[in-house]
Amino acid sequence: LAGAEIVGAPPWVAVREISTPLDGTVSVSLQAPAGATFAVVLRGGASGRALARAVTGAGGTAAISYDNCGGDSVSLEVRSLAGSGAFEATVVRP
Repeated sequence: LAGAEIVGAPPWVAVREISTPLDGTVSVSLQAPAGATFAVVLRGGASGRALARAVTGAGGTAAISYDNCGGDSVSLEVRSLAGSGAFEATVVRP
């Protein structure tokens, strides 16, 4: 989701499915505009259940991780709670 942008009144949502063919830790770091409040959530690919979540702090950053074991994919959800603008989500997976 590098360089993605949310513009307009909240709530806006960006979703991307991430393949997880190997077991291990899936980590996401989010950089949102300072002063905006964004939520980042990892959801189970099949279940849609929230596996990890965080909300950006004053500096516009948040980080989450999840120890994947046997799941084929997860969904990354970035939601604008207040404010708008460009954001970057960096995903590290095994």
